[in-house]
Amino acid sequence: MTYRTLFIGFLCSILVVFFSTRSLNSPWHRFIGGDGFGYYAYLPAKYIYHDEQYEFKWFNEVYALEYPNLISENASNHFLVDYKDKKVNKYYPGLSLVWLPFFALAHVFALVFQFPTNGFSLPYQWAIGFASLFYLFLGLLYLRKLLLRFSGKAWVAVLVPVLLFYGTHLFDYAINLNSLSHVYSFSIITLFSYYTFRFFNEEENQLLHLCLLIFLFVVLVSIRPMNSLVLGLIPALSLRKWTPQAIVLVKPGIAPYAIMALTLFVVFRQCFILKTATGDFLPNTYQAEPFHFFNPELLKATFGFQYGVFLYAPLLLFSLGGAYFFPDKLKRWILPLLFLFVLYVYASWWFWPICTRASIDFYVIPAILLATLFNRLQGKPAKIIFTLFSVALCFYYQLKLLQFNRGILDKNYTYAKLYFDNFFKVNAIQQFVVPPYTILNSVSMTNGFEDSGYTGSRSDSIVLSGKHSVCLDVNTEYGAELSTIVPDLFFDQGIAKIRYTVHVMALQELREFQVYMNFIDNEGKQTLSIPFYVKRDVLNQETWLKMEFGHEFNQMELAQLKDNSVQVFIWNSGKKSRLYVDDVKLEFFLCDRSAEIVP
Repeated sequence: MTYRTLFIGFLCSILVVFFSTRSLNSPWHRFIGGDGFGYYAYLPAKYIYHDEQYEFKWFNEVYALEYPNLISENASNHFLVDYKDKKVNKYYPGLSLVWLPFFALAHVFALVFQFPTNGFSLPYQWAIGFASLFYLFLGLLYLRKLLLRFSGKAWVAVLVPVLLFYGTHLFDYAINLNSLSHVYSFSIITLFSYYTFRFFNEEENQLLHLCLLIFLFVVLVSIRPMNSLVLGLIPALSLRKWTPQAIVLVKPGIAPYAIMALTLFVVFRQCFILKTATGDFLPNTYQAEPFHFFNPELLKATFGFQYGVFLYAPLLLFSLGGAYFFPDKLKRWILPLLFLFVLYVYASWWFWPICTRASIDFYVIPAILLATLFNRLQGKPAKIIFTLFSVALCFYYQLKLLQFNRGILDKNYTYAKLYFDNFFKVNAIQQFVVPPYTILNSVSMTNGFEDSGYTGSRSDSIVLSGKHSVCLDVNTEYGAELSTIVPDLFFDQGIAKIRYTVHVMALQELREFQVYMNFIDNEGKQTLSIPFYVKRDVLNQETWLKMEFGHEFNQMELAQLKDNSVQVFIWNSGKKSRLYVDDVKLEFFLCDRSAEIVP
């Protein structure tokens, strides 16, 4: 079996993962979402709604139609910001150009097969999903080509892309977050690195490679201006002595001229759209989102428990060791320092957690360094040990990603104890995390249903502790009630939160149950009701399971709760099967924002 065949098998494994884990028509998880609304909206604005001024007044209506399960009162606020007394799209239009062929195919498909041609129906969603796969594959293919030229070892050129995909955040953003810019930037920066290497180290087709470099750079900057940091790669990838006179101009052919014409088109399109939409050729649409270069959150962004780059993808940290073996001793620190500088820049931004995903754009750097490390290994034992260690780091990343997806860890509120207590857990859990160091004040009440004062249905055969538990079945649907007056601490300065902790055991037939927090005023009227729906996928059958249900109150809600009582109870809506409940706890917290990524 050749290494080329192994690499094709690797690409096929990505397709298997994608189609086995990513729903093509989920109303909850669309391919176009988040920042992608802004990047993508230029296409339907221009080609469907003829929105020549890019005002996006049509967006909210289409959003309500195609995203009915993701209610947003003013959905265009996903990407519109105030700029010079008007609302403008804060995202640059470069990525929409990258998507244009896929958008065109989706539009034709929608017309032929009679889907809504509104720019957001299923064919357009699929187009963006498949576009992310296409550019991922393109980036991985060129990464292999680059590493093959750089290291000269076919096994390294196959192994490193596999490790990079399965052991880093590239996996999550390629499979689940298809309309964000990072997979596309990764691909184009990898192409830029490949042609940089060829231009500076090979004499063949230098003018063509130079034109490609300029074109790729323009596309990168049109997507995200911060991608201009890619220029820092050039000195590290020029491994031989080079002078401008080395460019071969003999018979350039038509290709360089065509590429330069395409480059000018990209520049003209970018400037035209930005000038039309904002009034400026180079608008600062992020003026309300500053950098704090003298106060970066670099330690949190790299090793923080909330979502530190190196803590959750340690393969990236391991790869930096390859700098020591870089072939040019004078340039060996350029790549790791550039990667750390990228992290520093994004850690200085007001939303410093962007480090996790923004670093994906520059993953060609750890790939090259990891390849350099493997390239210098001598002897079969060393190769096996380092390969197994790298694979173990991939398994670690996949474990942590699974924990985030199943609610075991939380990207906003994970702290040291939560991280270590759940280190190897894989079963989905229901929890409401309140970091202890954020709590300013708290009160709580508990019930183990042991005393005779509890009048609901009880069981003495299946219990967690003590002699009794609550049994909810077809005869008794409601139970495990706790009620009390809303405490005064809720109305002090701080953030009010409530948490209901319960231990449950569900028999096999039970598919769901519900928890309700009802707030009632002095006249017996319900002022607020907060429901929670528990589905079978988080129920461990025949086993006691701890669950937490909580809510953080906004000021409008708190205004209704003064002098209210709260009643919390469980409804066994499945009723055909029994649900056992024991050891419940109701907690009221007044917290600060010290754990918040964005206060």
